[in-house]
Amino acid sequence: MVKFSAVALRLQGRGTPEEAAHFVNQLVFCFFANSVKLLPEGFFPKLLKRAGQRSDKAQEYFNALFEAMENGGEFDLTDIAHFNGGLFDGRRAIRLDDSDIELLVAAGSLDWSLIDPTIFGTLFERFLDPDKRAQIGAHYTDPEKIMMIVEPVILRPLRAEWERIKAQIIPLAEKASGIVPRSQSPGDRRAADTASRKLRSQAMELRDAFLHRLLNVRILDPACGSGNFLYLALQGVKDLENRVVLPSRPPLPLILT
Repeated sequence: MVKFSAVALRLQGRGTPEEAAHFVNQLVFCFFANSVKLLPEGFFPKLLKRAGQRSDKAQEYFNALFEAMENGGEFDLTDIAHFNGGLFDGRRAIRLDDSDIELLVAAGSLDWSLIDPTIFGTLFERFLDPDKRAQIGAHYTDPEKIMMIVEPVILRPLRAEWERIKAQIIPLAEKASGIVPRSQSPGDRRAADTASRKLRSQAMELRDAFLHRLLNVRILDPACGSGNFLYLALQGVKDLENRVVLPSRPPLPLILT
C-alpha cells in the first residue's frame, strides 16, 4: 500500500484534483478486481508488465481497459465484464511515466482482496481541494458514526422483521421434523413424508419471501458524498442475508441465528 500511495502522490498535479482522484480509484478497483478474479486471471498483471515496457503507451492501454470495463467487451482478445456503478463512466487514465508504472507493478504483487472498500471514498475525498469537497459534499465519516444511522434506521428494523418471520418458521420446521408414520407401511411412510415436505415448503416460502424483501431494499445516502455510508449499509444487509441463507440450506433445519 505504501508503493501505491507513492503513485497516488505522484499523480497530483496531473489533470484536475477530481480527475486524479477518479483515476486513483479506478486503479485501486482494478487491483481489487484482479485479486478477487473479477478480471480474467493474469490479465491485469500482463497489462502492467506491457505498460512497463511501453510507458509511452500506458495511458492508451488503461484507456482501452476502462472503456471495456465501462460497457463490457473485448480487450486484447480477452472478454472483460461490464462494471456498473459509475466508476468507469467515460473518464479515462492520466499520463504515467516509467517510475509510476514500476510502482504499480510492485503494488500488483499485493493481495488486494483484503482491502476495505471504504478506502475508495476516502481516497477520492483526499485528492480534492477543500472547496471542491464542500461543493460536491464529499467528506469522510468514520464507520462508527455512519453506523449510528445505519444500525437503528436500516438494520434494526430488518432484523426485527426477520425475528417475526423466524418465529413462524421454527414451529413449522419443528413440526416437520416431528412427523413420524403411524406404521411402517409404504402408504403411511409416504403420507408422513408428504406432510413433512409440505411443512418444510411452507417454512422455505416464508424464508424466501424475506430474502426477496432484502433483495428489493432501497437505501438512499443522505449525503451522497464519498460512498462509505452506502457500502456499510450494504454490508449490514448482506450480513443479515447470510444469517438467513446459510443455516437453512437444505434440508431446512431449525433456524436459530
